[in-house]
Amino acid sequence: MNFRIPVPLILVLGLFLIISTVGKIYFNSKHELRLAEESISKNNPADAMTHYVRSIQWFVPGLNLQDRAAQGLWKVALNYEAETDSENALNAYRLLRGAFYSVRSFYTPGKSWVLRCNEKIAVLMAQQPATSESEKSKTYEERLSANWKLLNDEKPPRPFWAMLAVCGFFGWIGSALFFIMNAMTKSGEIRSRPALIWSFSFIVFYGLWILGLFKT
Repeated sequence: MNFRIPVPLILVLGLFLIISTVGKIYFNSKHELRLAEESISKNNPADAMTHYVRSIQWFVPGLNLQDRAAQGLWKVALNYEAETDSENALNAYRLLRGAFYSVRSFYTPGKSWVLRCNEKIAVLMAQQPATSESEKSKTYEERLSANWKLLNDEKPPRPFWAMLAVCGFFGWIGSALFFIMNAMTKSGEIRSRPALIWSFSFIVFYGLWILGLFKT
């Protein structure tokens, strides 16, 4: 006898899976933020930067954790700048900028932070000693302008790949649920044909999800 899971139960399972995924992302972000703040209290800004970046990358829209992490990383960069450690300050601003770019999809989150980092990076790069003859021939203002233009020449997000990632994500979740619903009997036996279909579907959608994440 075939075992059919009621549709409401499938919806509940799907909702639970989504909520648990969002919850995991949220608590991982919060955990990384706490580790960053502990590193700051121990006067270890290098480790703090790593954890701040990870906190931002565990991104969920609408939460304030990413903004708190950005503020912490920004403060680290300002402290390096106050100590005239331009190399580490530049690295910190780049990490903050890159963290938000790494989680963009249909839009770029933290755009105000990106713009603030662009300004700082442009100035610090212009202040560095010129390393080529062409750079030596330029004034500080010319190098600053060139850096600013390069940093703000933003490549837009890739909606197609972002949509592919979203479809792939829900696709492999749905495939797993339909495998349970159609490929398993009440006695725990596996029905070969549905199992093959939904296993193949799971692999395809999981692959599309990974591909979309890499291409976005």
